[in-house]
Amino acid sequence: MGKTSSIQGVIVEPKDNGQALTYKEFCEDILGKSTQQMKSYWARMIFTGEKKPPQLINAQEFLTYTATTPILTYVSKENLPSGWKIIYEPEK
Repeated sequence: MGKTSSIQGVIVEPKDNGQALTYKEFCEDILGKSTQQMKSYWARMIFTGEKKPPQLINAQEFLTYTATTPILTYVSKENLPSGWKIIYEPEK
């Protein structure tokens, strides 16, 4: 988590899109952690001053923001905006 800030030379910002169910699946399937473990992880990172969690972007500003700024986020395939690229999809 937080080990890279660019993909193929493009600087990306990690963002939280607020989709609770998708976040839960992301944590469990990709990171191998529960949402509670992630909450604890970010609490430690904030307390020690090492990192800040990804900024939460509400649904209203999400598409506007992402139209101009490269980001890295989780999103369900059904809600994938046109022009977006999938960089990782877990096997189910």
